[in-house]
Amino acid sequence: MKKIFTLLFILVSFISKADQLAYVTLQQAKIATEFLLNKKEIISWCACCTDEKKNLITIQSSYYKKAKYSDEYYEVFIYGKDQNGNEINEAFDLAYLHYNKNGMAVCLGIGLGFECDPCTPVFKWPYYSNNSETYENDIDSDGFKYVAKSKDGSVYSVIIEKTAYNNREIWVKNTIPLKTIKNSKGKLVKSGGGYVLTYMVVNCSEKEFTIEEKVIYNSKGDVVKSEKIGSFNNKIVPGSVMSAIYSDICL
Repeated sequence: MKKIFTLLFILVSFISKADQLAYVTLQQAKIATEFLLNKKEIISWCACCTDEKKNLITIQSSYYKKAKYSDEYYEVFIYGKDQNGNEINEAFDLAYLHYNKNGMAVCLGIGLGFECDPCTPVFKWPYYSNNSETYENDIDSDGFKYVAKSKDGSVYSVIIEKTAYNNREIWVKNTIPLKTIKNSKGKLVKSGGGYVLTYMVVNCSEKEFTIEEKVIYNSKGDVVKSEKIGSFNNKIVPGSVMSAIYSDICL
């Protein structure tokens, strides 16, 4: 009896996923894979899933393979990197993938003519491209607005916590790119990834800033270090990342 209930649970789970587009027919899998191979980016987001955030995926390749527990359904995989630079190679539900169509994010399943419910209407594409590189526009999934990118590839974005007269209390997010480098033994290893959140107060009239707190996250999103900092009355250097932040929040 226990085995029967287990089998029924697996079948019900499978059918509920098949009602969306985690499992598709061979023809659908071929159509979706061919479409994804011609796209550079796609957003993965289930709007009706608890605490799910938009994730911009850079597509390097796409393929399909037969689904488990079925001889007639297939899963569509994407190989690439997420918006934090982490390598991914996993199957996706086509109902919760969104591609850029004239500046709007459109559900991939609906765009391909498949029946599904993406849990969200078409929404504004929250990123823009410049010189074949992707930057965040307006706000990212955490509410941070893109401001600048440094020479080493780090992306800086901000969110304003409080405005008081000429002061802006802000969080600055520094997203660190994940790179492959050679270590001292000549082996290729992954370096970077993750991000740093810095809390600071910017004096717009005096063009100065004070750093109060810094929290460092690894590539998995775990806190590795948190510290209080008392760095006061720092001058904003023209042409620096801090100058770009100042222009965005003060001017």
